[in-house]
Amino acid sequence: MGRSSIRHVLVAFAFLFTYGCYLAYSNQFGTFLRTPETTTKASLSCITEAIINGTTAVVANNTASPTANPTDSPTNSPIQQGTSPPQEDDHDEYEYYLTNFLRPPLPPQSSSSSAVADTLDVSNQQQQQHTMLCIFADSGLGSQLVQMLAQKLYYSEHDVQFIVDDNHYGYKWDDQKGVLRGYFTPHFPTLKPGDYLTYFQEPYGLPDAAGVMGLRAFRMANSNDNTIHVQWAINEGFRNNFQQQHGNTGFKLYHRFVSEACHNLQFNARAMRAMQQYIQQHANGDSNVVIPDLRRHSHSVAFHVRRGDKVQLGESRAYQGREYVETLLQVLHVNHKNATDIQDCFVASDDYRAIDEMRDALRERNVGCQVHYLASRTELAAGIHKASYLEREFTIQFLAELHLLTQATYFIGSFDSNVGGLVAILRKCHYFGAPHYAHSYGVDREDWFYRS
Repeated sequence: MGRSSIRHVLVAFAFLFTYGCYLAYSNQFGTFLRTPETTTKASLSCITEAIINGTTAVVANNTASPTANPTDSPTNSPIQQGTSPPQEDDHDEYEYYLTNFLRPPLPPQSSSSSAVADTLDVSNQQQQQHTMLCIFADSGLGSQLVQMLAQKLYYSEHDVQFIVDDNHYGYKWDDQKGVLRGYFTPHFPTLKPGDYLTYFQEPYGLPDAAGVMGLRAFRMANSNDNTIHVQWAINEGFRNNFQQQHGNTGFKLYHRFVSEACHNLQFNARAMRAMQQYIQQHANGDSNVVIPDLRRHSHSVAFHVRRGDKVQLGESRAYQGREYVETLLQVLHVNHKNATDIQDCFVASDDYRAIDEMRDALRERNVGCQVHYLASRTELAAGIHKASYLEREFTIQFLAELHLLTQATYFIGSFDSNVGGLVAILRKCHYFGAPHYAHSYGVDREDWFYRS
């Protein structure tokens, strides 16, 4: 056999060996890498009063089955097979998350008028297409963001175009950028000033901006069968319908919120710079004691002590500092850690008196961590959190605290608080392999839930 023949045989053998390895690799890891589409294309005829606050039907209700998706074969998704999802502490949790909920990243939608126009043009070209305009108004930022995630999740399942108008909300970057574009990276269109007038008020005969803020839910339809629905992010009728369809707790629902949050609520570079600057300037009462990198600084814990209007309105009792510390000690015991392992403790609260309360409670139980917080000396002297977030500085302060709560090794808060629930969701974007809602624990209850 000549050298040329030997060379040909070797090349053929190398090709067959490489192809065999490829087949073996695909067979072994194909399920792990597969990210099947999880959005079910449901018939729009099943969208009824849920869209408009349970008062006026959009379309006739019927029992038509959702259109089957050929990619959702039984071998692709454990949910389609009717099997139970793994528990929070299972080793295959991350694989389950990747396979069923994590969608591939998309470039952020432009907030320009053209992006909104393109979205509405698509709606006009499809028969019986619906567009939901979600209005940010009233209430706190934590509840706005959680309810927005729920609406985004729900309407995406029903092929409803989703747009947000946050121009009239108190939390914002400036007069040109609302809170979403100002601080986050949403992957859906958001209106800029003037877009509502151009693309909603004039074409559809909707009320002006002042009028729409006074209406919780309504709809208007044009001649092309494109129905525009408008409702506040905080909408009792929607929340009731969402809970009927999805429930309000469970591993599966939690991860659906995680998927939307990791996709749409990551801080942008502008926000990160502003928050880091604020943390450097106002850490620990304007002292020289810096707040370390809680995510990489060995073991740390972040506490969110909810007081203020939550307690004043009777929505929750005032949990004491010792209760938060007892919860921490239970968490450490379960995770085979000791109190001496905790080096840094961060406390966020709308009542600054809770900082000293937490410091005393930690000392009593021999948790010798360095206690950190974000507050100036003036705020500490006043004892309460400043009530107004209409100024950018206070919005940045709140979001900086939110960021730090997601970075610590453990989080202790209350799941009955929208902020606590949102922190548990966002932490999974960083600690996706950690058990129990990314090491998030409630002083009030054991499991995360969608607060409706």
